[in-house]
Amino acid sequence: LNALQANTITIPVRVDIASATDHVCTIDPTSLAFAQSLEANITNDVRVIIEPYLWIAGGTVSETLLNPTDTPSWFTNWKAVLATLNQSFPNAWGLYIASNLVLLEDELASWKSVIKSVRSQTRAKIIYRTNWWYTATWDVGPGSSTEAYENKLANPIFGLPDIISIAAYFELTNVDAPTQG
Repeated sequence: LNALQANTITIPVRVDIASATDHVCTIDPTSLAFAQSLEANITNDVRVIIEPYLWIAGGTVSETLLNPTDTPSWFTNWKAVLATLNQSFPNAWGLYIASNLVLLEDELASWKSVIKSVRSQTRAKIIYRTNWWYTATWDVGPGSSTEAYENKLANPIFGLPDIISIAAYFELTNVDAPTQG
């Protein structure tokens, strides 16, 4: 860390979910212990961000596909996960409350409840990560990429956390097996 001269580090903590439709989420104890050992070795001049990352169906399902059949129970369980992380990392500078949970972004009342709960437990910055989007000038009208972009921008959830993060992954080349050259 000192060699990089970084002032902030994100420490992931794995949260297990059996399937994309399950509402039960539990912190992996090995991941939590490892994250705590990492945090213990970080100097005070480096900010720590805690990121719970969803490990759905043993890592075979992307978090963008999370769509619990019992959404209220999922949010109750998610608040418990975040409360445990707040207790486990009381000096964290920031806490991700969501990462690419695009199918749950319209659950405004539930996210308000999550943020209120987290704010009552910590002074850490509350970070909400959404997934990237694309737009094409030629793609307009109902169901278009432009409409999806406008809907995303209009979502009031983005006014609630302290920080909005956007996860974006872009191909560097369209070559199947690129070389270093």
